[in-house]
Amino acid sequence: MRLLSTSTLTLTEFYTVIPPYAILSHTWGEQEVTFQDIQTPKEARKKKEGYAKLQGACAHARRYQFDYIWIDTCCIDKESSTELSEALNSMYKYYQGGQVCYAYLSDVKYCEDPNPIGSSFRRSKWFTRGWTLQELLAPPVVVFLGEEWKEIGSKSSLRSLITAITGIPSRVLLSSDYRNISIAQKMSWAAWRNTKRIEDRAYSLMGLFGVNMPPIYGEGGEKAFLRLQQEIIRSSSDRSIFAWSVQSNEHEECNGRGLLARSPSDFRASGEVGISDIGEVDERTSYSMTNNGLHIHLPFRNSGDHSDLHQAYLHCRSEKTGECVYIWLQKQCGQQYVRCKANELVLKQTEIPLDEMREIFVKDVESTIRNITDVSPSVTPSQYIIKKLPSSCNFNCDRLLFRTDHPSHCYYPQELPTKDGWMISTREDLTNDGLALKFRTDHQEAFIVLIGVKDGVVFSNIVTGPDCATSERITGPYYCYGGEDCRYRDRDLKQLRHGGAVQMILQNTPHPRTKIIELSIIVDDKGLPTTSLMKDSQSPDFGFMIDVGICKQLDVYPTDFFMNPGQWGSRSFISIDLNERRPCRLMIFQISDLEFTKFGVVFGIDGSEAWISTFKVSSLLPDSFPNILKWHYDHKVPGTEQKLVIEDEGNPREEYCVTVSIGRRKVVQVGSHWSRIQVEKIDRTAIQNCI
Repeated sequence: MRLLSTSTLTLTEFYTVIPPYAILSHTWGEQEVTFQDIQTPKEARKKKEGYAKLQGACAHARRYQFDYIWIDTCCIDKESSTELSEALNSMYKYYQGGQVCYAYLSDVKYCEDPNPIGSSFRRSKWFTRGWTLQELLAPPVVVFLGEEWKEIGSKSSLRSLITAITGIPSRVLLSSDYRNISIAQKMSWAAWRNTKRIEDRAYSLMGLFGVNMPPIYGEGGEKAFLRLQQEIIRSSSDRSIFAWSVQSNEHEECNGRGLLARSPSDFRASGEVGISDIGEVDERTSYSMTNNGLHIHLPFRNSGDHSDLHQAYLHCRSEKTGECVYIWLQKQCGQQYVRCKANELVLKQTEIPLDEMREIFVKDVESTIRNITDVSPSVTPSQYIIKKLPSSCNFNCDRLLFRTDHPSHCYYPQELPTKDGWMISTREDLTNDGLALKFRTDHQEAFIVLIGVKDGVVFSNIVTGPDCATSERITGPYYCYGGEDCRYRDRDLKQLRHGGAVQMILQNTPHPRTKIIELSIIVDDKGLPTTSLMKDSQSPDFGFMIDVGICKQLDVYPTDFFMNPGQWGSRSFISIDLNERRPCRLMIFQISDLEFTKFGVVFGIDGSEAWISTFKVSSLLPDSFPNILKWHYDHKVPGTEQKLVIEDEGNPREEYCVTVSIGRRKVVQVGSHWSRIQVEKIDRTAIQNCI
């Protein structure tokens, strides 16, 4: 493994003992500095655009005492096919082994709130690239940096927002625990991502599934992904790998298919499919590739409508509803079948018994579980360096309030030689230990920094407000259970009574037992919204997948945290939170490019029943949305379809009949319900029929 020196920008190769290193995650730009460039004189490489990125990464790592950093652009000799193959197969391990991963998002403004729908963080191309998926999941600690190498947050502190962007549950981001994650779910995380070379969509997933295979550039994306799936089924019995559906209604795409998908994109709607449970292992639970196709035992029954169509049960269930997942099979001859209606994953309440299992071959058409690591460091830190950043240079450390478990072993804070902070030590041999340090701001407002270990897991927290004056609360169960969140928290942000907020950032260093805690004051509100992201979330269970047809979506109220405009093409997804006072959302649409044909639809779910309400819109007045939503919620009428006549105010002779229909889903999709908006141009004599 080659590492780049952060001070001299030279490469050193290590074979057995690898020193602590930081690692960079980024998206490639023009004129990156390559392995060959590093061998040239410094003046020559400085002419490349990517040299500034190289310098920025090294400077940031060096700031936190790292002597070495791994950067894919220059640490791999890509002109050597052997070395490139080794690197691609080891990439996951490289990122997993780094002390910290710095994710550099050059297209993100660090001073911008990352939460809103249109934020540069949400729109960053980093979240659309194939290789960055493993760079997000593999490292224990990921720190996101925006333009000018300014910090935005960490994987831990931004986990709720990252879940909304990627669909990856927060519990996975925090713990990297894949034992209960199905193959279909992991594939769904990659479904929206792309790579410059089409084969890399498959190669970038090798580490996530714990498989190895030689890269063969030129084989094509479909063949590379087929090889990946074949490697996966050699070591996994999870049948959710067959739970995919194409996002197309074309006959050629939906029929005559095999059981293996052609692309990660086929798993877009499979994020809720759980691990298959087939019971005892025998010859019927095994499956393998043969020259006649995939040899497998599946329980299935004739559909009743056609003698050659069957529904086969995959032994998987929806984790949201518990319904069984089925696929369509069509008999060819003898024991030979193909998959048909591949745009559907059918959901049913009942399963087919194992005694109805049949041995078949499904011909593929031409055209892993990794070691579990916790996000918290494996080595318990025993030394914390608390550094005051310029905005907090006047902080005063009052005292060490207490030390849990072993109060007799108190180590009081010592001033650092540079007078810019303090050093605190804890016991190395304790899995439950911690400190509470009380500080005062320029305005003599007190706050407390909690740092410690709970059951071997590092956590830190800030306490502000009245609690600071009540030592019993701080030293009691609140601290012993890790405050608000006893899991690993490497960022915290709390508002101060006199305005602004105090921010704490826990930084990794090359020394596993040493952490740097940076304290600073945020004067304005630009950083405060990130506190709402420090919570767990997962993809919503309830919502509508809306086929908008020729209509354009203009607005939604309330703002949907999980909405990603344009992600589903001509469809749009909105989530519904049944815990809200009014579990519904208002959406404004426009017919095609006709500016004066706006209309509104309120989508809601009452208990288990969905409802809609439509209305005309003469002008967009967002301030009126709350009242409109309340009125339609209070006057909602059950029903699965509503019609509305829209007159084009720009051309009074043109009128349209808008039909909005809804229904409970019958196939696997994002959300619990579907909706379809259909527009028909009408003449005046047809208006009465439309109504």
